Amino acid sequence: MTDDMMNLRALVEKSPDADLLREMIGFAAERLMELEVGAATGAGYGEKNPLRTAQRNGYRERDWETRAGTVELRIPKLRKGSYFPGFLEPRRMAEKALTAVIQEAYVQGISTRSVDDLVKAMGMSGISKSQVSRLCEEIDGKVKAFLEISSAVAGAAIEIVNVDRLKEMNVVNGGNSDVSLSVQARNKMLYVLGERDSLYGHHKVLFCYIKGTGFVFFGLIEAQGREAELMQFEAVELVVNGEKLAIDISDRAMRFVSGRYVAINCRLSHEEARLIAYSDSFGVMVRASREAPVFLGIFAMSTEGGREQLETFFGALSVEQ
Repeated sequence: MTDDMMNLRALVEKSPDADLLREMIGFAAERLMELEVGAATGAGYGEKNPLRTAQRNGYRERDWETRAGTVELRIPKLRKGSYFPGFLEPRRMAEKALTAVIQEAYVQGISTRSVDDLVKAMGMSGISKSQVSRLCEEIDGKVKAFLEISSAVAGAAIEIVNVDRLKEMNVVNGGNSDVSLSVQARNKMLYVLGERDSLYGHHKVLFCYIKGTGFVFFGLIEAQGREAELMQFEAVELVVNGEKLAIDISDRAMRFVSGRYVAINCRLSHEEARLIAYSDSFGVMVRASREAPVFLGIFAMSTEGGREQLETFFGALSVEQ
């Protein structure tokens, strides 16, 4: 590093740069973990490779305390064996080395040798020279983008926002639009309808009342080419309050294809109807098996803005049963 290298304290004291430093530490650490896991399993994330020795199994979250603040990490999990990044081991100077590399990128651009030394300092193995070079370009690109924005706009005009603020602005929404709730009547059926768009299509949940039948749940899932899986996967669950409560309806759920949707419906007991009516959210999940970590279907839709409708609907009609 050169004599004019900006020291860490000066970097962290400037709030926009502190956010950048934290973000870049997290980005670089997670990219390095992905590369190391790819080398250990014989294939990168999502890569089809006959030489793959183990499948991934999601992530576990862990906070990493650094001198730039708390960095939230997502550590890859494996179905067979285990993985734990060596840089989280006590007494390893990995965080200091990683921070130094990000500082170098900030001030004068980053070198492949610096990233190569970083990989060694973090105790990581199996990462090739070409992968180091690509990571070097990614780090440099992110830092340059930040500096270009910062230099083009007057400091007083820049508003630094966190994730919570971005969620309020609906910039970050997890890929889901807000839920629209309404009470409707059709085909001798009354129902509360919830609708939402997401990265996986347009979905609907209906909390229904049919005279002579009682309360019924309907889920309409935009299939997007996954009709076979939605119709054939064995496990079907109603999920209430996020995933805090899962009601297995596999043996009583009826499924059919309706246009671009796969429809799932089942009759509800009085207690199940009450749980939905007074819930924070509800939806339906379809899995290949009860143990499968990945689901198709409708992640629980928020009832915010429609709770009074749901509670009144249930309260008025449950008298009829």
